[in-house]
Amino acid sequence: MDTQESIESFADLICCKSRSKELQLPEVKRIKDIREFMANKKSTKGGFDGLIDRMNANFSQCDDVLKVLKEKLNLKLASLRKVKQDMMELNRDLKTNGATKKYVTEKTKITVRFMDEVDVLQLDIPSSLERYNNKIDSLFNEILGLDGDIDYVNFLTGIARLNVNYVQEWIKMEQAASAQANETELESDSSESL
Repeated sequence: MDTQESIESFADLICCKSRSKELQLPEVKRIKDIREFMANKKSTKGGFDGLIDRMNANFSQCDDVLKVLKEKLNLKLASLRKVKQDMMELNRDLKTNGATKKYVTEKTKITVRFMDEVDVLQLDIPSSLERYNNKIDSLFNEILGLDGDIDYVNFLTGIARLNVNYVQEWIKMEQAASAQANETELESDSSESL
């Protein structure tokens, strides 16, 4: 198995450990030998129209997964911006004159809330900073995973579209060759009858 085949056969996304229906990818592999592919009865089951429909469905499914992944990425990026904004506000608050009295002497708790979580926590300064840092690390990892998944699904979408175009062109060429052969046969029959 060459490297290209192993990449194409990898169908798991980084961002989802458990498969969900909305992120299920079709099996898409690049057609290397069109004659071999079209000779396979499994490929042409249902005729040429059925084959093109199935291939277009694979393309659409990849495109739908891509949209879902991009939405998830946008949500994670918005969450990251919000966490950074909250940390900046906390930093400004800690630099004010009364911060030592407020947070050290009076032990005022900091409210920590994240966009993508339902929990609201009341934490002291070290715990809240640790929580913010952990959340940023987690979001960065998720964003990197989603970014890799988007690249992979873009790759599959391109292959699916390329396959559809390749098969459609092959069908047109075969039909043109068949029509040419029929025309030549008719011409030879008519010249023999003269």
